[in-house]
Order: sequence, then C-alpha cells, then structure tokens
Amino acid sequence: MVTELRMYGEADYPELLTFYQRIDSQYFPKLSERPGGLESHMLKVLMAKGGFFLYLVDNRIEGASSYIPMDKERKSVQFTLFSFSEPFWNSLAPFRLAKYMINMRDQLGYKDVEKFVARTFYPKSSERLERLGFNKVAEISDDVVKGRTSYYYEADANKVIGKLKKN
Repeated sequence: MVTELRMYGEADYPELLTFYQRIDSQYFPKLSERPGGLESHMLKVLMAKGGFFLYLVDNRIEGASSYIPMDKERKSVQFTLFSFSEPFWNSLAPFRLAKYMINMRDQLGYKDVEKFVARTFYPKSSERLERLGFNKVAEISDDVVKGRTSYYYEADANKVIGKLKKN
C-alpha cells in the first residue's frame, strides 16, 4: 500500500469529485442535496484562497481537507471538508494529512497563524478534531437544517503544531 500526501492540482478534479460522491452520505445534508449540488459546493471551496490537500492510497483519494483564511492577516484559519473514506477514520491518515497541511502553511503564506477553527456535525470528525487538539467551543441544535447539531471547534495553532511535530 503506497500512501501519498500532496496539494490538490487541477488534474485531480475528476478523482476528487468521485471521492466526494463516495462519501457524500457522511454529510448532512448531503453535499449533493445542497443548493447547487456537490460539484458547486466543491468548486466554491477549491476556488477559495487557502490550500486544498489530498491523502492518496495506491493513487486513489481516500482523504482530503482544506483550510481557508478567516481574516486578512491569516491569523485564523478554518479547516473545512476534513473527510476520509470509512476505512481510514480511525487510522493515522487524519493526523498525517493535518501534519502535512500544517507543514505547508509557510509555503502558502500562513506562517503567522494563531488559531484554527472548524465546524462539524459528524461525530467521527469531532473525534478527529479533538485528537488533533481542538476544543469544542459551541454546540448548536438545528444549525443550518432542522435536526442537525453543529459543533464548533477552535485550537491554538501553536499547540496543534507542537502536537503534530511530536508524532
């Protein structure tokens, strides 16, 4: 099994679309059921200023994530679409991808980041974020859609970076 971590490139688009179609049921509402559909949602994230990163196994995308600046100074960065195929949920894959993302921050102009933020409604994503050193700061019922509870997370960037450098 050959793993690869790298930044997204335009040639990855068809495979990335296939990946998100495979895991669409992890989202609520599904990305495909949101306004504009899955492809529109993906393109919005891909076109945002920030970085989009891939975790591949045997040349197949099994994980992906992005970070987007929350302010002009790039002091706060939002992790978004931090997703993995089910066999990789409880593996080291999320840590490896997060570590790669953090290591790329200087190259992408994020060397002064102080805080990471994330929002999820998915328990597996919550577990991943907490294992990375994020703390839950809010829990909102019926957020975005009725019946969905969203969990808002924040992390001191230096603590997360320190934790990832140790592993």
